[in-house]
Amino acid sequence: MIHDPRAVAFAFADLDAAVATAYGWPADISDEDALRELLELNLQMSQQ
Repeated sequence: MIHDPRAVAFAFADLDAAVATAYGWPADISDEDALRELLELNLQMSQQ
């Protein structure tokens, strides 16, 4: 278990970067831009 809040913050930053990379986005994508991209993907998938 992680008890150091800084370690948790670093772990979440690493996870965010990995997810961004998986979607082909820049690692430093903003939350707002990521949500916009996810919405667009969702809309595209719902039309298939």
